[in-house]
Amino acid sequence: MLMLVLVLLLLGLLLLLLLLLQEEMEYWKMRQRQQRQEEQEQQEAAAAAAAAAAEAGETLEEDADNDSDSSSDSSSSSSSSSKKAGSRLEALLDAGFSVIIKTPFTAKELLREKHGMQQHEQQQHQQHQQQQQQQHQQQQQERETWDAAARAAAAPAAPAAAAAAAAPAAAAGTAAANLTLTAALF
Repeated sequence: MLMLVLVLLLLGLLLLLLLLLQEEMEYWKMRQRQQRQEEQEQQEAAAAAAAAAAEAGETLEEDADNDSDSSSDSSSSSSSSSKKAGSRLEALLDAGFSVIIKTPFTAKELLREKHGMQQHEQQQHQQHQQQQQQQHQQQQQERETWDAAARAAAAPAAPAAAAAAAAPAAAAGTAAANLTLTAALF
């Protein structure tokens, strides 16, 4: 009887071991399927990106050919192709590709150029402000000059008007004196 219990216990353990092995195999099969699927997706994305890059290269070559053919036709086609190339570039970036821009300049030179451009913009802004201040000052001086001229024109006008009104009376008095003098002579 003890032997039978041991055999049953051993069979139970063996069955449990088989179940665990089966679960382990299913887990690894699932992991392998996931890896294959991920690899396939990456390959498809890379193939799509390569096709997009090749098509973008062909489009750029066509644009270069179109540019040499005529300027008016190429402006419209290059704008549409640049939109296509831009969307293809975005697709490549979305697919995980990176963009490396090769330039003969070092990072320090580019930063120096950026700093120089910022200083140039600041100088232009300051010059613009100075020009606005100068224009404002000129306008203010012109207003003050016009106001002073208007006051000067108004101030002598009053005595001149009084003198003009007094002039006929004085002229009449002078004429009467002249008549008297003339009559006395004769």
